[in-house]
Formats: sequence, C-alpha cells, structure tokens
Amino acid sequence: MSKSTAGQSNGSKLNGGTAGRVVLIGDAAHASSPMMGQGGSMAMEDALVLAESLCSTRQAKTAIEMFVARRKQRVDWVQQQSRAVGDMLGMPPGRRNSVLRERGQSAFMVASNR
Repeated sequence: MSKSTAGQSNGSKLNGGTAGRVVLIGDAAHASSPMMGQGGSMAMEDALVLAESLCSTRQAKTAIEMFVARRKQRVDWVQQQSRAVGDMLGMPPGRRNSVLRERGQSAFMVASNR
C-alpha cells in the first residue's frame, strides 16, 4: 500500500488484500466509511471465512481464492450501503427526511447508484 492510499476509505477492493500467502482482512483489506460501524464485524467475518477456506483445502492459493470469492458480494454490499448512508447524511435535512419517508430502505440503493 502506498503512502497516498493509506487510511483512505474509498471502497478498497477485496482482492487487493492478498499477495501470495499473505491475506489482509477487515479494514486493512477493504476499508469503508464508518457510517455503518461494520469494521470489527467485517474483520471477524473475514477471519471465519478464511479459516473455513483454509480448513477445506491443503492448497493455500486455492483457499485464498475461495475466501476472496466468498467475501466479495458481502464486502461490496457493505461498502455500497455505507456510501449510501454517507450520501444521505450529506443531503439537506428536509430532502433527506422526505426521501426516507417516501422510499424507506430502497432510498439507500437509489442514493448509492448515483
């Protein structure tokens, strides 16, 4: 990781956290904004999935590929939702409240697709 990207939370990609037999998990691999408070939970989920993957095969490379494939959809979803919450908080309160009343949960998907 370069100095210029350290600490940024602009949606790091999961597969960027692997190099050979080294695997980064949690925020080190796929940081997102703190809007959903998922950093610790994602790290624990990563650890569990990585352990399951490592126990299922004797090949580290295969286990890491399995781990990345299993985590991608969840990581992408959390990052997308976190961005959407951040976008909502940046809206003027009247507009934000009206969108939330009208669209409820679907407002997050709309906000994140801008």
